[in-house]
Amino acid sequence: MSRKILFAVMIILPVTVLLVIAISAYRLYERDYCTDVPPDTPNIYVYAADLAYTDLNTAYCTGKGITPTGDSFRMIRYEDIPEIASLDGVTGLYIFSDVKLGAFFSRGNTGDTLEMSVPHDIITHFGDPSSMSAMFVLTIGGAPADGSKGICLPQDIATGLGMATVGSTVTWNGKEYTLTGINKYDFAWVPFEEDKSLFYVYDPSTWEEFMSELNDYMIEEDTVSYVSMMICCEEGKSAELQDYLITNYPASNYTSREFVKVWKSQHNKGYWKSIGIIALCSLAVGVPAEFFMITSYRKKK
Repeated sequence: MSRKILFAVMIILPVTVLLVIAISAYRLYERDYCTDVPPDTPNIYVYAADLAYTDLNTAYCTGKGITPTGDSFRMIRYEDIPEIASLDGVTGLYIFSDVKLGAFFSRGNTGDTLEMSVPHDIITHFGDPSSMSAMFVLTIGGAPADGSKGICLPQDIATGLGMATVGSTVTWNGKEYTLTGINKYDFAWVPFEEDKSLFYVYDPSTWEEFMSELNDYMIEEDTVSYVSMMICCEEGKSAELQDYLITNYPASNYTSREFVKVWKSQHNKGYWKSIGIIALCSLAVGVPAEFFMITSYRKKK
């Protein structure tokens, strides 16, 4: 091999090694690197997806140095809710109701335009785990805040009222609202009201009634119901509550500021570990090859 070829290879080889590392890092970044932003709320959302203590919760527990005391299939059940509601730092529970969902679809079959609402924190921060992002879909604008006079309407209804512009004042069912957005589906999206929502607000005085209706619904529909709820937390208590929940109920799934932050950090450690392995392997091949080329080049003098 001539000195010119050796010299060219000496230049190309380290560039190739660096390119391999860079391209691998970029592809891994696109595929595996987590860029999720922790929800800007102290509240915690509980849902059922894995039905067992698996990768998501394992990563969180590893990151926090937690060992669950509950067995691998221990989930939050409806009978656990009164105890959770009494925990220090818990200020309220919004529990998804299968009964209300069934009633919503029944009313929808009448052809009337329904009024629906969802807690603002749920649609803003927990739309995916609650599945509400599939129902409450905006084409433009924003969701009405809890306790506000905002409303979102379907495009045809807003146009029919002569007020299709976000920010306009509209009269709906005898009440004045500010149009905050246009929603995709055929219902009026109003500020949160429990009787117009798919979520039951936990109240010890109505809990037995809620459970009786749920049990009747499950028997009638021959189905099961898993807990899906938002736990409202005091600021500063959320991380402690998250640790308590995953320690005692390791098979439930969670989304919270603390969970996303810790899981993201733990998950991305795996990304950097993979990059390190690729870099070491590339260098293990490239460095001896480069050394051989340099030695051969010197011998050609």
